[in-house]
Amino acid sequence: MYNFKNLNLGKLGEDIACNFLKSKGYKIISRNFKKPFGEIDIITKKNNILIFFEVKTLKENKIGFCPEDQMTQRKIKRLKKICQYFVLNNSELIHDKYGWQIDLIAIYINNKNNYTIKHYENI
Repeated sequence: MYNFKNLNLGKLGEDIACNFLKSKGYKIISRNFKKPFGEIDIITKKNNILIFFEVKTLKENKIGFCPEDQMTQRKIKRLKKICQYFVLNNSELIHDKYGWQIDLIAIYINNKNNYTIKHYENI
C-alpha cells in the first residue's frame, strides 16, 4: 500500500493519517495549511466540529521514543496560534455550538514497515 522507502517520512505519515481519518468518517478540508508563523498538517470536519490534526511520525530504531514525545508544549502553543488564525479567517466552517479542537495522530513505523496509529483528542 505504501512505499516506505521512497516517501518523505512526514508526507508518508500524513498520507497514512488521512486514510485513517477518512475511514473514521472525517472530511478532509485541507492539508499543510502554512503561514510564516506555523503550519497545520491536516484540517478536518466531523459532527460539525472543525478538527486540526498534528501528525507525528517516527520510524524504526528509536527505542525508548515514541512519536508523541515530539509534541512539546511550545509546539502546542504555536499550533494553537495558527489554528486561531485559520478559525478567524474561515468562520463559515465553524459551528458556534460545537467549535473546534486540536488532535494528535501519532504513527510509529517499525523495521518491518508495519505501522501503528494512535489518535489523541483535544490535546
